[in-house]
Amino acid sequence: MQRDDGGRLHLSLTLFGPWSHALDHDLRWLTDRLPPEYPRRRTRIVHDVDGSWFSNVQTLLPPRGARTETIHLHVSALSGTLIHEGIETKLVALADVVIFVAPRSRLDFAIHYRKRLAEADATPLHVFQLDDDEDAPAPLDDVRAALDVGNAPCIATTSRLGEGVGEVFRAATHLAFDAATRGELAKRPLPAPIIPF
Repeated sequence: MQRDDGGRLHLSLTLFGPWSHALDHDLRWLTDRLPPEYPRRRTRIVHDVDGSWFSNVQTLLPPRGARTETIHLHVSALSGTLIHEGIETKLVALADVVIFVAPRSRLDFAIHYRKRLAEADATPLHVFQLDDDEDAPAPLDDVRAALDVGNAPCIATTSRLGEGVGEVFRAATHLAFDAATRGELAKRPLPAPIIPF
């Protein structure tokens, strides 16, 4: 997590994995579940070279419980387009936590993207979302083993029904806050663009 010039704290999460509807379901779940008084904006950010794009949701999380200050939350996800690999790498590099979204019916694609994440990633903080996106998903134990999740949180979801998505976002934010408290969160550039609220 980083502070901007005004001192506001920013938390950046990136949804990463092979294209699936789960990426969009997760963002929709987040924007729909935020309390109405929380400002929020979902935008499509277009790459200026080839026209590929990613989705970005930003909101402000006010102080609550142990959280003593407002946090500007950024959540980005690649979405349904031909992807410029530079965008993938940049979104992972800017993330405090990467949420790896694995469609359980497309395990071969998930394994391929897991290798790409290992090659591109500079952060040890991951949450694995194992999504039941089809009628014939691979067994959870097989997916965990194939993706080499280690000790990272690993959450089964059915994102099209909203099941488990809240647990994924909670696990990601808890990882970031715990690491920040211990002074272990890597310094990284602020996500851009920053939407003023």
